[in-house]
Amino acid sequence: MSGILIRIALAAAMCGSVSFLPAWAQWSEVTVTNEAPLTDEDPDLIELKERRVTAYKDGDIVYESPDDCLVQEMLYSDIDDDGRGELVILNFRKGRHNGPKPFFVEDDHSKWFQHIYIYDYYADEKVFKPSWMASDIGMDAVDMTLLDDGVIRILNRQGHYSNWKWKSFGLKNIDGDEY
Repeated sequence: MSGILIRIALAAAMCGSVSFLPAWAQWSEVTVTNEAPLTDEDPDLIELKERRVTAYKDGDIVYESPDDCLVQEMLYSDIDDDGRGELVILNFRKGRHNGPKPFFVEDDHSKWFQHIYIYDYYADEKVFKPSWMASDIGMDAVDMTLLDDGVIRILNRQGHYSNWKWKSFGLKNIDGDEY
């Protein structure tokens, strides 16, 4: 019986109706508390648990990652130097593009792709709002960490590190590498 199930799963995967996450993907569990907040208005707690991010302020949920995003890693810092904290999430989501896809793309919503999403936190409203939602990042990112001065370091599955910095609108590779 298990042989039949394996054949069905393989046939479905070859037809594109089933998509599997890559085996190399690593899933973090992270907790950020307000012990060292950017301001007193920052969220009290941000948790990445079971591939989902939830942020709390004064006991209320102020952010939950979208249901269709599976989060690998998250950071919280003022990466764009505007005095307001940003939530940066490295995630898998079906589809290469966010929102409407280009006219030349027929169907890319059956495969998982990695994205980086950045949300600004608005303390007066107690809400996170999307700031930058990257299409497929074009690399197999295993890990993401925050360095000094808002630099985001990404480790790819080949063991190569790349450094990224917020520049006007979006993250820019500051190593000079092309991705």
